Amino acid sequence: MKYDIFGLGNALVDHEFHTTDELLAELNIEKGLTTLIDPERADLVLNTMIERQGSPSKACGGSGANSVIAATAMGSTGYYAAQLGQDENGQFYVDDMRKAGVHTNAEEHMAPGVTGRCFVMVTPDAERTMNTSLGVTGDLKTSALDSDVITQSRVIYLEGYLITSDVSRATAIEAKKIAQDAGVKVIATFSDPGLTQYFKPQLEELFEGGVDLLFCNEEELMIFTETDSVEAGLEAIKPWAREVAVTLGEKGVRLATEQGEFVVPGCEAHAVDTNGAGDAFAGAFVHGLLSGWSHADCARFGCEVAARVVETFGPRLQLAEYQQLRQRFAGQLS
Repeated sequence: MKYDIFGLGNALVDHEFHTTDELLAELNIEKGLTTLIDPERADLVLNTMIERQGSPSKACGGSGANSVIAATAMGSTGYYAAQLGQDENGQFYVDDMRKAGVHTNAEEHMAPGVTGRCFVMVTPDAERTMNTSLGVTGDLKTSALDSDVITQSRVIYLEGYLITSDVSRATAIEAKKIAQDAGVKVIATFSDPGLTQYFKPQLEELFEGGVDLLFCNEEELMIFTETDSVEAGLEAIKPWAREVAVTLGEKGVRLATEQGEFVVPGCEAHAVDTNGAGDAFAGAFVHGLLSGWSHADCARFGCEVAARVVETFGPRLQLAEYQQLRQRFAGQLS
């Protein structure tokens, strides 16, 4: 196999700010959710945040990208397909992705227009609120797919955010079909509670026929399955996913696998910024699976990595930190 993990998702340049509840209210931004905004609104939010909070930290991002970068930093070989604008942020994205060791074809798919931006606003309680302007990434075309790369990968990883665009959703569905026809495992994430609430038919279209592994949190699971407990949700999700990892925040993760259901406790953390914790968990978990670890060990490792991420401002750790965590954890398994 040429790659361990083929990722497909929105290519967004993250702009992360410390902010306050008061400023969110002033800008009529709904706290704790991801909200899609148009380019004009994006310029207003960005300029106001810079004026009031100072310059942001920047990183190539997107839910799927963060997970692929984490897995790659730990030793998996990663590839990420995306679409960027022909602008400064587009080139920044390509350069930052390559610094992380991830192969990408994004530079070959730069389109006239603006690269996607995600404004991540973190309040003192460590909760993250996101406003996203998709730009040209909102229409991720099937031409961005390299079927040979997909069929030469061990797994593909699809982020839920792709379903908000008809064009991107069709591309994700095509990638899933190419993978399944070639016997490549399909892993997906719901990405955000708002998607399960407002885009359920689109998620059902993407998940038709099921995926091999689904990542979600308890809120997303219950909203999508229209149930009132994780237990009921896991029963109802079976037609859509063969195995499920449900993150429970500080309580850990509940796994439903072919070997049965069980809970892995979380790790203590002094939360600074919850942005990217779920992405880090998924990336660490997938790396563990690709390394031949048990599901329980994958979940324990994922919880440990996610705990370190929430103690850090920004969606991910330094590359060396992922490697150190991996080496220490693998040493405990031997």
